Amino acid sequence: MSAQGAELQPSVVVDFPRGRVESRGGTAERLVLLPAASFAALFEHGMDLRPLADDLADAVARDARAHLGEASDPTPDEVATSLSHATAARGLGLVAFERWGDLLCVVWRDPPASSAGFAPFAERFLARAVGAAVGTRASGAVIDRDASRITVLLGAEETCDHVRTLVSQGVTLPRLADHLLAGEPS
Repeated sequence: MSAQGAELQPSVVVDFPRGRVESRGGTAERLVLLPAASFAALFEHGMDLRPLADDLADAVARDARAHLGEASDPTPDEVATSLSHATAARGLGLVAFERWGDLLCVVWRDPPASSAGFAPFAERFLARAVGAAVGTRASGAVIDRDASRITVLLGAEETCDHVRTLVSQGVTLPRLADHLLAGEPS
């Protein structure tokens, strides 16, 4: 069954008598609900949250792969839909792909945080979730963000390092895309 034709199932079950919240669907696991503001505060204290990004990305990728079912060669739209369902089921917002020529970006709409301190988490989480869902390795670099969305370029680690440098120097998004698509030297 393709992701486009997959029927959505209940994704969260609240078991009041036992005081538990559990996910359903690709993987059944216990969840802990907390306010988004508490989640966002984690990123403002300089903690190493790479293990959290990795664990969360792996769980999202497992659910996305389960949603894809037996599709041996899913389309980018099917992968994006499956990843979006998996992030939405965890209350993390929605994701979609945008392609600019050879550049592939993941747009995270309504993320649980959007501060500068959240950017490294977003890069790692999205790159790992996409990579794990399709069986490849990628790095990510935030190229644009505001309170309602974060755009992460996916690519090789050295490309993402270069992009982070350009973004920190104030290179605008259109100029950044032109630079990368033209293959301009660093």
